[in-house]
Amino acid sequence: MTKVATAQSLSLVVNTLRHELDQIESAFASSISSNTVDQYKISYAPAEVGCLVSLWDAWNRFVRSLLLLSSAGTVEGLSGTIHNPSIARSEIGAITHITSHRRGTNISVTRGEIAWYKVAAIGDLVSLLGLSNQMEIVSAVTSSNVRLGVSTIPNPLEEIRLCRNFVAHKCDVTLNDIVQYAPPALSDLRNYLRSKRHGVELFSDWKEGCLAIAEAAAQ
Repeated sequence: MTKVATAQSLSLVVNTLRHELDQIESAFASSISSNTVDQYKISYAPAEVGCLVSLWDAWNRFVRSLLLLSSAGTVEGLSGTIHNPSIARSEIGAITHITSHRRGTNISVTRGEIAWYKVAAIGDLVSLLGLSNQMEIVSAVTSSNVRLGVSTIPNPLEEIRLCRNFVAHKCDVTLNDIVQYAPPALSDLRNYLRSKRHGVELFSDWKEGCLAIAEAAAQ
């Protein structure tokens, strides 16, 4: 009698992301009275930008977990759809396959770890892994807009990435990258992150946008 493989639910990785982002958002909310630093062209609050870095790190690890779980064997999406990779691979096997076949793609690798967050690389990653849910993943991650209930917001991933880059590498180039998104006369990163968009603080808008993308990618 043939043994039927048990499908792993993609809700596992989505729920893990949700739990982490809820904790990060709570930390961000409680940091409103934290000290600011004003030794650069615009002031910033280390406690708040730490939450920004954590948000981006959590997103990167979600994409990693989603792709590696989908590559490991049979998975069940949030919609109930069953997905099977063309070839089931272990985590080490999947990473080795990607790094060995990334020539000519948009995939970046640093010290053996893949830059999972790169939107431009998501199509190459799911294609190399032979994922049957690649259409759901690519459509969600690369979408121009994200639906939050009855409203729609722009996909926040690029704005988050650029803001995180500015936090990590404060210079004129990275500052100019975020000016296109920031409120006029940007002078304070705290005010930027706490500015209101769609009725909520920008940081919470980003958090909910990431969760919506994650849910769409895990269908």
